[in-house]
Amino acid sequence: MGVLIIASLTELIGISLLVRIVTVMFVIMILVLGLQLFMGNSGILSFAHIGFMGIGAYTSVLFSMTPKAKELSNADLYPFLIPLHLPFLPSVLIGALAAAIIAAVISYPLMRLSDAAAVITTFALLVIIMSCWCIGTASPTGHAPCLA
Repeated sequence: MGVLIIASLTELIGISLLVRIVTVMFVIMILVLGLQLFMGNSGILSFAHIGFMGIGAYTSVLFSMTPKAKELSNADLYPFLIPLHLPFLPSVLIGALAAAIIAAVISYPLMRLSDAAAVITTFALLVIIMSCWCIGTASPTGHAPCLA
């Protein structure tokens, strides 16, 4: 109930900086709740859900940006990604589905791990996701700005 009140008040006030701060607050709150759900039930620290959230967010942004915005923000984007443009809700659903599928495929073999092995493995998985993310979002010429 409090979340709805905060969102409504922020929208009524209409200050763009406040809207941006509250949006970031809600995104971080979702991330923290996901970590609490996992750690509260299993007692194991997991870093992988951060990577999966990033995959979903990036996928939804790729589908929701206009072609013109894609050209201006990343001139080296692969050509087949530029004309893709969907409304907000379908983009979010596609991003969530992509993250869920990738998480299910990658995390299934990791379910048997516990304690320190699980923490180290999920951290390594986060590093691998970040590395593949940087390489996958590189330009066709091979330049990956986040690895530089």
